[in-house]
Amino acid sequence: VAEDNVGFMGMGTTVVCALIRERHLAVGYVGDSRLYAFCKGVLEQQTRDDTWAVTLLGSEAAQDPAALATHPLRHVLTNVLGVKEPDIHVSERGLLDGEILLLCTDGVHNVVDTDTLATLLSADGDLQSICDSVVAAALEAGSRDNVTALIVQYAEGNGHA
Repeated sequence: VAEDNVGFMGMGTTVVCALIRERHLAVGYVGDSRLYAFCKGVLEQQTRDDTWAVTLLGSEAAQDPAALATHPLRHVLTNVLGVKEPDIHVSERGLLDGEILLLCTDGVHNVVDTDTLATLLSADGDLQSICDSVVAAALEAGSRDNVTALIVQYAEGNGHA
C-alpha cells in the first residue's frame, strides 16, 4: 500500500479490465478508467467514475456529460488502487455479436467526447487502426494525461474475442 511508504504517500492508480467467456462479459474497475460498449451505432459507458464530481452530481452525471466535463472536482478521485482498501466494482452482462468494447484511461475520455468516440469506433478498418485513431484523437485534443486505449470486438461463435 502506497500509504505505508512516506515517499509514495497519496499515490494510487486506476484500472479497468474485462473478462470475456463465451457470451458473457465481466467488468472490474477502480477509479476513472472506463469501459465503453459500442453496438449498432450506440456508445454506452459501462463503468461509473470514482470521482467527487460523480459523487456530488449523482445521476445527473450520466444524464448531463457536459456538467461532469466542466465540474471543478472531475479529476479528484475517491477510490484508487494503492491507497487503503479500494472498493473494486464488478458487473456482468451478456454480449452481442459484433459488439465493440473500448477500455481507456481518463487521458482519452477527458478530451474526446462520446460523439467523437462513437464516430471513431464506427469507422471501417481493423481494430488496431481504430484504436490508433482513438489515441491520436486524444493527443490531438491536447491530452496531458496517460492516453491508453484497448479495443476488443466480440465475435459470436468464435470462442474468443
